[in-house]
Amino acid sequence: MNTMKAFARTSAESGEISMVDAPIPQIGNGEVLVRVRAFGIGIHDRYFIPKDAAFPYTIGTEGAGTVAAIGAGITGVSVSDRVIFTTSLQPQGGAWAEYAAVKSDTLIPLPGGLTFAQGAAVPIAGKAALESLNALGLQSGDALFIAGASGAIGSLVIQLAAAQGIRVAGSASKTSGARGY
Repeated sequence: MNTMKAFARTSAESGEISMVDAPIPQIGNGEVLVRVRAFGIGIHDRYFIPKDAAFPYTIGTEGAGTVAAIGAGITGVSVSDRVIFTTSLQPQGGAWAEYAAVKSDTLIPLPGGLTFAQGAAVPIAGKAALESLNALGLQSGDALFIAGASGAIGSLVIQLAAAQGIRVAGSASKTSGARGY
């Protein structure tokens, strides 16, 4: 099997996405091939495309799966390892496919307590949540207000802050179902 199913943007001019038969990505030095088991979905996925992309271009920036093959120069990763990854702006395409070529420095071991779907939902929003909370330099007992607390980033900031003993208040729309911690 040299092809896979993938969700791809069909042209540079159109934002249209279609399911296509695409070649399984080839990996190079410092890359692994991941069999994608779940991918995250964000509004940005159809727009984060390299300038030199060939179309149709497989979209998607985050996912989780198992390592299917390892390129040269890779250590600390084995075939069948469960991983979380990002693929943003890679020429070989993104995560909305059966397989993704992934730079090894974007791999994170999938914790045993998480499903592939849970792991795929974390990379982009999780990084933004960690970086924003760390930038504030808050300590246990400090207070934090989060506007838009029901979104992907806000809901993760709530959990991270609460785990650090930071008092959290937030706002969200009436239909969001957000809770304070």
